Amino acid sequence: MKRYILAVAFLLALMPLQASGQSLEANGPENSSPREYGTGWVCNAGYLQKEDTCEAIVVPKNAYLNDLRWGRGWECEHGYKRVDDTCNAVTVPQNGYLESSGTSWNCSRGYTRNGNSCEAILVPENAYLSGNRYGSLWKCERGFVERNERCMRIVVPDNGYLTNNSSRPGWACERGYTVVKNECQKINVPEFAHLNYSGDGWNCNHPYEPVQGKCVRRSR
Repeated sequence: MKRYILAVAFLLALMPLQASGQSLEANGPENSSPREYGTGWVCNAGYLQKEDTCEAIVVPKNAYLNDLRWGRGWECEHGYKRVDDTCNAVTVPQNGYLESSGTSWNCSRGYTRNGNSCEAILVPENAYLSGNRYGSLWKCERGFVERNERCMRIVVPDNGYLTNNSSRPGWACERGYTVVKNECQKINVPEFAHLNYSGDGWNCNHPYEPVQGKCVRRSR
């Protein structure tokens, strides 16, 4: 009986401590609030959880608090880039502009990036800016072809025409003609034949077959 009374007395003495611990757990540490849903607590805005405490977020110059409850808790302002725990201004060179991200820059149209500067693109005569950031920065106008960083006029032979293909020679022969060296030579269609689908050769009519440049009737 005596042991039973001692055990009950011990439990009664322990209950206030348990209630106190539960109260602390529910209320959370300083600069925290109970969770909106469920149990536990979360750190208030401007604080981040560090184990069982809420530590104030140190926001560097040219930065602002974000709404995240993890990570650094801050972001650099537009036009600044994070370097360790600071926000450094993005230096935009002449003839450049700040990109929409606010953390980098690019060169204006007509200029190309070279290290930390923007150099003018040298566009030869009879050419135009391609708009590419890499590779070929300019292209030759229609009727011209690139040779040795210049745009040379394409010489179209008789019975030929310009093509949209920028590669050499930049022209093709009209239907019924075929390329022979740098000229368009008329195709001699033999008897019992017709121009092929592409118009640069011929095929024999049915039931003829080609034999030494002629169309010969098939033997049964």
